[in-house]
Amino acid sequence: MIIDIIDLTDEEMAKLSIQQMLILRSGQKRKNELTEELEKDMRSAMLLLLANNMFRSTVRDEMIAELEAEYAKKVEELREQVTFGIANSSTLPAASVSYRSVPYEVNENYSMVQRVQVVQDYYLSIEDPAERMQLYAEDEVAKEYLGEYYVTLYSILEQYS
Repeated sequence: MIIDIIDLTDEEMAKLSIQQMLILRSGQKRKNELTEELEKDMRSAMLLLLANNMFRSTVRDEMIAELEAEYAKKVEELREQVTFGIANSSTLPAASVSYRSVPYEVNENYSMVQRVQVVQDYYLSIEDPAERMQLYAEDEVAKEYLGEYYVTLYSILEQYS
């Protein structure tokens, strides 16, 4: 698949997470569909003009310009959505925290549900509730790894105290 919905270098492409790649591929697929729709609409318009002996009229140029403008608008909206989605998708931080220092598995390929489950299982294996909550509160890796789910898991762990 050729990716041309947004401009990315090979280095930038290599740095994308799986979630970001899915957003990019989904956006590219939708752009390709829009391109096919444009081509189909252009053929239909040309056949309509030919059938009405208006192929060489100014109406043809106006129809083409209108179809292309509509296509450009849809592609630009899609491009903005893809760019926003990639920029705001949850990714692991580059090197702000060492993931090797944690006793649970940190896997970027896990879904958020799986991530929460792994971290929750580890902390529930700690029998002392006070120690569990203290360690979890100090866990910088969990804060970055779980993102907005960190607070949710904190609430769940509190219920087991």
